[in-house]
Amino acid sequence: MFRHKMMSVGITLLLLTGLIGSVVTRAQADNIDLADDPWLQKPVLSYLLLTSDERLESEAQTLFEALALSREEEKLLLAIATNERQEIQALYRKSQATIQGEAFSPAEKQTSVDRYNENVIKMSTNIDGTVYEILGDRYPTFRNWIRDWWERERQIITKLKSPQENPGIQSDAYSCWVFATQYNYGLP
Repeated sequence: MFRHKMMSVGITLLLLTGLIGSVVTRAQADNIDLADDPWLQKPVLSYLLLTSDERLESEAQTLFEALALSREEEKLLLAIATNERQEIQALYRKSQATIQGEAFSPAEKQTSVDRYNENVIKMSTNIDGTVYEILGDRYPTFRNWIRDWWERERQIITKLKSPQENPGIQSDAYSCWVFATQYNYGLP
């Protein structure tokens, strides 16, 4: 119990002190084409480290090995990824409440979307600073690895979306959540 509490306190402190490194890393990111670098724009860690997919799990292990992370550092990155996912979900729920609310005007809905995007970037910047604090001089290797991985990931998704050899079958790969409990088709 004490160990779990100390890890929570440690992660909170890292997130708070992460703002220091974020200014430096933001300046570094300004020299990189954002289309090629998802790091300060998307929830990269949670996608890479928490997605139940053998390919991504292998990629995460490759990252850990490339950075020569200790078990404690791996746990810290996983905890940051978990926190990132929880924050993204909370931001999304809040934004969706406005977007789907009938009482809100189109302008208020657009403001909610804009606020969501701004908050994701703020959160990503805070996480960036925290990761910088953890990795230290391994941080540039980490960022290069993320950019290379992102390009591989984009190629895989593009391949999934492109038509296969059989011209009668096309893939429209996309992600969605389906909350269907009943499907009535053709019933009177």
